[in-house]
Amino acid sequence: MTEQIPFNRAWISGQEMNYLREVVESGKIGSDGPFTRKCAELLEQRFGLARVLMTPSCTAALEMAI
Repeated sequence: MTEQIPFNRAWISGQEMNYLREVVESGKIGSDGPFTRKCAELLEQRFGLARVLMTPSCTAALEMAI
């Protein structure tokens, strides 16, 4: 086998580096920053949900579900 599927390589397709720079420069690298709110709003609108709660990890979400 000569080619391998890369594991855990970030997919950069456009504005990601600019978004990362914006977040780091704002100092709001925690949970409730502007991109987190935008993501929650997108999910609420797309799926007709009243409220979306974003978690920092799948582990945190699973612990809350328990």
